[in-house]
Amino acid sequence: MTQRERVLNVLKSGRTLTAAEALSRYGIVNLRARIDELRQDGFRINSLPYTKKSGARAVKYALASGRGR
Repeated sequence: MTQRERVLNVLKSGRTLTAAEALSRYGIVNLRARIDELRQDGFRINSLPYTKKSGARAVKYALASGRGR
C-alpha cells in the first residue's frame, strides 16, 4: 500500500491525521505532500488548525463531508 493510500484510508474512516501521527504510525515524513497529491486527485480535505499541549500551532487533516470524491 502506498503512502497516499494509507492516508486516504485513514481519512475515509472518519479520523483526522496530523504530521506527527503520520510519521509515528506510518513512517510518512511529508504528510503535506501526500495531502496535496490527494487534493490534486479531486479529494476535498480540510486543514484544521489546533494548538498542541506544548503551545505550538499545528494542523490536522480531515476528509470534507458532502460533495466531491
